[in-house]
Amino acid sequence: MMSFTFRVVFFVAICATPLLSQQFVYQGGLPGPVVWSEAVEVIDADGDGLLDVIFTNGQGFSSPQGSRAPTLLMNQGATGSIVFADETATRIPAGFVQQGKGLTICDVNGDGAPDVVFANGYVTQPRVLVNDGTGNFADETATRFPAVGLGAFGVAPIDADNDGDIDLVFTDGPSFFLGSPGRPPRLFINDGTGVFTDSPARMNGVNKVAAMQASAIDIDNDFDLDIIIDGRSPGQHLYLNDGSGTFTFAGANVLPVGGSCIYETDWADLDNDGDADGFYISMFGFAEGTARNDLSPAGGLSFTGTTTTISGVNGNDDNEAAFIDANNDGFLDVLVASLSGSREKLYLNPGTFAGGSFAYQASGFTTLTDSTLDLAIGDFDQDGRYDVVTAQGESGNYTNRLYRNTGPADSLAPTFVRVEPLPATLPAAELAAGSRRMQVSDATADSGRTLISVEAGVTISRDGQSASLVLPVDYSGGYMWRFSPPAGLDASPFVGADITMVFTATDPAGNARSTAPSTTRVCGVNAYGTASPTNNLSISVAAPPTVGQTTTLTSSGGPASQQAYVVSGPSRASLPIAGGIVLVDPATWSVTPLISDATGTVSFPITIPNNPANAGAFARYQVAVVDPTQPMGWSASTGLEMATCPL
Repeated sequence: MMSFTFRVVFFVAICATPLLSQQFVYQGGLPGPVVWSEAVEVIDADGDGLLDVIFTNGQGFSSPQGSRAPTLLMNQGATGSIVFADETATRIPAGFVQQGKGLTICDVNGDGAPDVVFANGYVTQPRVLVNDGTGNFADETATRFPAVGLGAFGVAPIDADNDGDIDLVFTDGPSFFLGSPGRPPRLFINDGTGVFTDSPARMNGVNKVAAMQASAIDIDNDFDLDIIIDGRSPGQHLYLNDGSGTFTFAGANVLPVGGSCIYETDWADLDNDGDADGFYISMFGFAEGTARNDLSPAGGLSFTGTTTTISGVNGNDDNEAAFIDANNDGFLDVLVASLSGSREKLYLNPGTFAGGSFAYQASGFTTLTDSTLDLAIGDFDQDGRYDVVTAQGESGNYTNRLYRNTGPADSLAPTFVRVEPLPATLPAAELAAGSRRMQVSDATADSGRTLISVEAGVTISRDGQSASLVLPVDYSGGYMWRFSPPAGLDASPFVGADITMVFTATDPAGNARSTAPSTTRVCGVNAYGTASPTNNLSISVAAPPTVGQTTTLTSSGGPASQQAYVVSGPSRASLPIAGGIVLVDPATWSVTPLISDATGTVSFPITIPNNPANAGAFARYQVAVVDPTQPMGWSASTGLEMATCPL
């Protein structure tokens, strides 16, 4: 007789087979109002480590049909399942309604909490909800944005000017969305506190009819974020960044032109060659297509656009693309949100861009026909697999949906695609004001956003001692991250120190990867030691020591025409001698005798031979003068330490 245990296991296995034939299994409708949802993003609103979900809602496509409140679903952290609760009423201000068309999650005011920026259609005000850090939001639009009416269907975060804060680029259009001649994109520059200024002179935008999406992406691998504006008119607009946040329109035909039905282009490295490729929704007619980036080592931009790379089902009226490494093979696959198809779509990508290489998977999603306008990816149950939520609008019953990923867990660490090189020697002022930018990829990618965190391990070493600390690395938009020292840092005390940096990226599954250590020597000049009745002479240098140049060390304030000595050496000291303090170690110093001039000034030229190997050379200096007016017969300066800068 078949045992009870065997019968139960057999029954479960048989019943589970149909479910497991799809990788993304429908879990049911999400809570919240049944309204036209245009777009969706994941957000850890309350900082509890669980991904929540926010939808932007609003009726209408070509023209407005009604404003709606957004929907905020909070992840309840249920063990073994995914449970959301609609907490819109308690976390978003009452009366906050809009013609929502797009949204993005970014930290607008630099407080570390994720805020929400909304793109609203039909010549209405863009809006911002600012997070207090616990998941409660305030409408601060009036104090952070100028009063402006945009026909915006898309918005992207972008640190356009590389100053460490998030700027914003919106699409724009008339009240009748499809109307000619369209409008140019709008760039809003952040003042560093989260207050934005409309900056048309930086954007240099041109009209785009029926603009749908704004993307920030470093398309030419120069570490500056560029802008792509796509939409339902032929010719996708590319704007190149000059590095300071001023953009030049590169034309409408640098990127594959496409047809008049394009709902979105999304960009990520699809062949792991280090540059951003594109996936087009409705490239020609309703057929999806790809845009392989053929960036040359010399920096020339060109693309190969085609629909022939897509195999299997292709040709439905679709709306959104996002990327996920669904089979954990190290290449980003493609998810497509389908408005008219029988299910959402998964295309596996082997990374070749060969004919038919993006292969449709009939087993990708549970069969379910609905009107999907957008999707978002997140590991909602913390099992290492990235699940999917969809936003429904335009037709059907407007039920937003959840799909649980039953495929392989993510076991691959993020990849540092490019890291801005650290020079071997760096002036102290540049260390304090500078930054290092990096592009990091992972197993998910959607509109320039991944779900990773990045941090910097910094070690400061000098005189046989070292100290280490961990500092945050900030998201810049477009898969780019930026590390800069803490604001207001005085780097002069680090002169002569070796600064070693290691960056670590960690994904939601806990996979982590670190860069190889890179080290720079801080060059420049730093005064040290404390003045006293004996250590009463000033000491300075005309200019920081530089390879191939001569600078002059000067000490003043002493007696005229007296014997003087310049001592120099690699090591500090603090030795009380005859009422003063010796600040250079006598065990390793060299002594140069001089005579003070008629004003009591001692001048000592320092010439650095023109050899690049001399960059970073480090020494400390002190001046002593015979001084009959002093009780102990001498005066001295404080110390000066100098590291040679490159030419």
